[in-house]
Amino acid sequence: MNIPTGIPLVYVFDEDFKVVSKDYVGDPEDIARRIGAVASQAKAR
Repeated sequence: MNIPTGIPLVYVFDEDFKVVSKDYVGDPEDIARRIGAVASQAKAR
């Protein structure tokens, strides 16, 4: 999992507290860039 630092992740639950959806809050392009940056940290050097 590549979780970007400092970006809120909002979960939506149903009445039985099962996760219906989850989404990051913010600009989708910025979020994608940050996820890519986190993924590149784990690459072998």
